[in-house]
Amino acid sequence: MKQHPIAIALLALSAAAGANEVNPIYVGAAVGQARYQCLYSGSCNEERAASGKLYVGYIFVPVVSWSDMKLASSVELDAYRGAGAKLFSNQDWNASFKGVGALYKANLKASEAFSLNAHLGMAYLETRFDSGFSSARGRFSPVGGLGLSYALDKNWSITLDYDRFHLKFGAPASQKAEMLTIGAGYKF
Repeated sequence: MKQHPIAIALLALSAAAGANEVNPIYVGAAVGQARYQCLYSGSCNEERAASGKLYVGYIFVPVVSWSDMKLASSVELDAYRGAGAKLFSNQDWNASFKGVGALYKANLKASEAFSLNAHLGMAYLETRFDSGFSSARGRFSPVGGLGLSYALDKNWSITLDYDRFHLKFGAPASQKAEMLTIGAGYKF
């Protein structure tokens, strides 16, 4: 009988995924606020605006455990949106952003219900600056953050996430944005 290494590898991966209590794929959505802050000394406001994100991720097997805690890693694809905020008090100009990111996430399951995570990656963000005429520009930016999760059952969880971006709206409007969101996640 001829053995097929790809079929054997797929069978081993599916067995490992089956040993996990849930499928390694998860999705979620979150809403909250983005806070824009100036990175230069000018007459720029610190503003807050509505924000949100959608995400899909894959949890890697194996999971490292010690004591009652488990450490898992995952990769996640995120879509971000930060609504318009008035950055300059003497002008009626609004700034907003949207984009997609790829993140590595380390997740520490501290108890049966609570998990902590840290994530780091890159995002391609398009910023829009409306100042009578609209200008948009896109660029890659590092993104990082922290999160908490509370499992309602083996599939559903409530999430609280903090994300940080570096945005560029054109000279001299360079900003950092901090996004705090609350949402729901589902593990298949």
